[in-house]
Amino acid sequence: MLLFKLDWHWLEMALNWYSPFPLSVALESRLADLGLRRFEGVVDTLPAGSLLIYLQPHALLERSPGLGSETLLQALTEGYGAVASVQAQHRLMVDWRLEALEPDVLASWLSDEHFTPEVTATAPTPSDPLLVMLLQDLFAKVPELLDHYLDLELQAELAQTSADTDYIERLLEGLDADQLLAYWRVKEQQQQRLFFVETELRFATTALAETKAELEQSRAQLQQLEETHPPAQAHVEPPVELSPVCPPDLDDSGWQDVIDAHPLESHDPEEWLRYGAALLHRLEPGPQQAHQQQQAALAFIQARQAGASEQAVKGVQEQVVRAQLQRALQLVVRAAG
Repeated sequence: MLLFKLDWHWLEMALNWYSPFPLSVALESRLADLGLRRFEGVVDTLPAGSLLIYLQPHALLERSPGLGSETLLQALTEGYGAVASVQAQHRLMVDWRLEALEPDVLASWLSDEHFTPEVTATAPTPSDPLLVMLLQDLFAKVPELLDHYLDLELQAELAQTSADTDYIERLLEGLDADQLLAYWRVKEQQQQRLFFVETELRFATTALAETKAELEQSRAQLQQLEETHPPAQAHVEPPVELSPVCPPDLDDSGWQDVIDAHPLESHDPEEWLRYGAALLHRLEPGPQQAHQQQQAALAFIQARQAGASEQAVKGVQEQVVRAQLQRALQLVVRAAG
């Protein structure tokens, strides 16, 4: 494509292009490859012989989906007006015809006012039926908007295609009740899924906050128990570094198996840490919650007495919070899928 810039640098009559509308990246790239630059000044000062580019009405909404109806109406009215006010001094073509031209054909047209390009493509139509209905409503409110577009079509280079004078009729031809019903059903399903995901996310956020609060309460009870029942120093071995003891893939029944299988006479710090983690995983709201938290706190005391370090205890407790958060997020992801 660089050869185009070198070979066609002599395009003196169309070194600039201007459009009040957003163009596709592909078209802007092609124009740049041909050596044309976008004119950023006031349209009235656009050098003679420049290239003016306009869009079909629906194309602006497709490329700027965030526009409201009033903003869309203003953008189309002002954009068409700006192009029409200076079109007599410049080359004029709609974007989809420009995109359909081969680079050498486009360059020939820009350099020779007597050259007639040829396009074999047909005018695009929107696939969104709601967009068609929106345009129909805009044209009903402001009939001159469609007139502005059709006036540009009649003044522009058509590249041996027909002027898009039946624009609104062509859009309405493809609009039927079945298409609208199918589209409405898709939108309704999307709304229902979005509501479900938001509900699950709120539930997961609440559950996470409750888990964190329970963990803080367990830590406070653990500290209180340590103060009232300090471990016998003579039986405490030097703290040892422990490997992770909380398998992240256990379900509720798996954690219950850990609790059931734990030997209360054990002197293994990892077994006590795993037991305490299992008790935290199995915490359930209700009258037994405080007793369960106390059991978990006692398990961590036993782990310390068996040689677990403070860092190991806190690490296991944090593993519990991360595992519960991961489980909550997985629920949200499954709901979104």
